[in-house]
Order: sequence, then C-alpha cells, then structure tokens
Amino acid sequence: MTQSPAKKSFFNRNVDLMNGPIFKSLFIFMLPILVSCLFQQLYNTVDTMIVGNVLGDTALAAIGACGAIYELLVGFGIGIGNGPGGDILRLCGLRDTSEIRHIVRHNGLGSTVRGIRCPGGIRSFSGQQ
Repeated sequence: MTQSPAKKSFFNRNVDLMNGPIFKSLFIFMLPILVSCLFQQLYNTVDTMIVGNVLGDTALAAIGACGAIYELLVGFGIGIGNGPGGDILRLCGLRDTSEIRHIVRHNGLGSTVRGIRCPGGIRSFSGQQ
C-alpha cells in the first residue's frame, strides 16, 4: 500500500522568485502584504469612526492634522528598512549567504538602535521630561 505525498499547504510554501513562473511567485509573495494593507486600512477606518462618534469633531480634526506627520515617519522607517534590499538581492543572485547574513544582521541592529533612540528624540523636542 503506497501513501500519497503530503499535500502542500498554500500558506506553507517557499516562494522561489529566481526560478519558475514569475507571475505566480509574485502573486503568492504579494498576498501577505495585501492582507496587511487591508487590515491597516480597516483599523484606520474604525479608528476614525470611533473617534468621530465618541470624542467629537475636535479630536477627529487633531487626528487628521497629525496624519501627515505619521505618514512621513512611517515612510521614512520603511525607506530605511528597505535600503539594503538592493544589496541583498544582488547577493541572493550570487548566492553569497554569509554576506547576506552580515547585511541583515547589521540592518537589524541599526533598526533596533534607531527604534530605541527615536522616542527619546521626540520627547526632547516636545519639551516633556
């Protein structure tokens, strides 16, 4: 009696962007990002509804005024995080895993340090102790 091979789960697969059909690989790679964006948009919509109905127009206007600053900080963080992406992709093509680990380790350390220092800098500019 032979056993059938285990069926691959859709969410438990390795996506190889270097070989095979590119559209299918990119589509599978894109799905978690799409779901994340949908949840972020849902959160923002519900947050706006709750603040507008519970706290009033002034609080809703304050959130709208701070939205651009928030988006600027998030965009800056994403840009800093994606900075070494070109080097990592080049090294993936060369299959240089030791250098990839080196870049990822240093980028993670730099992001952690910036994440710890950023609230302190914001607090010093706001005048709070």
